[in-house]
Amino acid sequence: MTENIANLIGAVFDVFRAELQEASDWGGLRASQLRFLTRVPDDGVRLGEMAGRAAMSKAGAGQFAAILEKRGFVALAADPDDSRAKVIRRTAAGRRLAEQVLATVAEIEREWSASIGPARYAAMRAALEEIAARNRAPSSAPSRPQDAAEETGDHHTANVQTIARNRAHHGEREED
Repeated sequence: MTENIANLIGAVFDVFRAELQEASDWGGLRASQLRFLTRVPDDGVRLGEMAGRAAMSKAGAGQFAAILEKRGFVALAADPDDSRAKVIRRTAAGRRLAEQVLATVAEIEREWSASIGPARYAAMRAALEEIAARNRAPSSAPSRPQDAAEETGDHHTANVQTIARNRAHHGEREED
């Protein structure tokens, strides 16, 4: 039986994550936290914008930022233009770790390219980039139902949708 695409993508990501973790313990950070760190620009960015760059909620970005700040990889400061907003910047240690992570990712890519052949790897990567670009395409409509609910001020519906999505993601069933 042929695996569906979601299972294949998940399996490939599991292989990637395992190879990344084999390279180092990365200070106890998870692959998702490392990915977040590598996306923080050197000149800093508002935390809300960082959430968009990382395709995660503002709360999730705040949690990752707090963990990375506690470990000395980022610094959080009030935005000079809006004291209600926070700006996240990598520290020197954060820049070094991000460089190590990106070098390891490049090495994994070289190994995969050698394993399946450069032409096949390049074609696979190009196809993945094309599909991923669909998610980054500008759109005037909210891409997720909870975003639409938040934009209309229906925070109860947005919260219920987020809870249901999280339960489904973790394999939990709703109570009757």
